[in-house]
Amino acid sequence: MSWNLFDGGLREANLRESSGKIAEANADLRGAEEQIRDQVRKARGELETAEVNLATAEERVKLAVESARLAKESFDAGASTYLQVTDVNATLASAQLSSVAEALNVQLSRLALARAMGLFDPTGHSLAKP
Repeated sequence: MSWNLFDGGLREANLRESSGKIAEANADLRGAEEQIRDQVRKARGELETAEVNLATAEERVKLAVESARLAKESFDAGASTYLQVTDVNATLASAQLSSVAEALNVQLSRLALARAMGLFDPTGHSLAKP
């Protein structure tokens, strides 16, 4: 064993430097953890918004279906024109398209949340720890 008592404080300086690097790494870790928590919070909020938008779109479809049914009955009874029925059907198609778009937004929001939580990698690489 060889221990130099008079190393000019090099060992202590190295210890202080290493301690500083550890403290810096710990601070970086805490910052990364907070950033991840923020991303997860944001993704959850976006998912909740997407789900509310989907529910609203689905309700619009229900109303448009009922309007289309009433318009057809009215047309069959001679109380409305073909143009009115066409307008109602166009509104129904638009509502259905909007509902599909909102359903896709919900799915995208779920994927974004899974990614923020480290459960999904769109590149196909496994994020799970071996």
